[in-house]
Amino acid sequence: MRVLDLMTAPVITAAPTLSLPDAAHLMRSRGIRRLPVLDGVTLVGIVTDRDVREAMPSRVSSLSPWEATTRLAAVSVADVMRRSVLTTRPDADARDAAHTMLTHRVGALPVVDDQGRVVGVVTVSDVLRDYAHEDGLNMGCGESQTNPTERSSNGDRSSGDGRTVSAVLTVRESDDSGLKPGAASGAEAQA
Repeated sequence: MRVLDLMTAPVITAAPTLSLPDAAHLMRSRGIRRLPVLDGVTLVGIVTDRDVREAMPSRVSSLSPWEATTRLAAVSVADVMRRSVLTTRPDADARDAAHTMLTHRVGALPVVDDQGRVVGVVTVSDVLRDYAHEDGLNMGCGESQTNPTERSSNGDRSSGDGRTVSAVLTVRESDDSGLKPGAASGAEAQA
């Protein structure tokens, strides 16, 4: 699988001169957590929702709301963005992009073409969504798998394949029973 198959495009970007409140509003209204920052068509940084939150005045600040708003309006994306940005290419292997995100502990990689233009963004969520669809899992948000066992009228659990589990005993290491952890005694699982 290539990054091109997973990435979100077109990508929402910001100019370095965009005010921090406007960047926060843009991210909130579009439901995104990061903005690649472009000076013209050149990628110069990235700003995340965390960067924005950390730059916001504290709720216990001694500034009045008016003072906080005035000072915050003077802060631009360029003031808080990360200038060192890891990127990937559209034809890169998606596993390599996932490895890069994992290794460097970043949630997204801007996707840059041969001319240096940002053509998309691939996120950890994109990779996980693809993984969940692979092998027929195809689970959407909020869905859960059903428990593979069902309780019978007498309280026993049935595995659905004809076997019945009537009791399971687990033992902690600190038990004085002499059994090893995980060993069953007495009423063992019926196979």
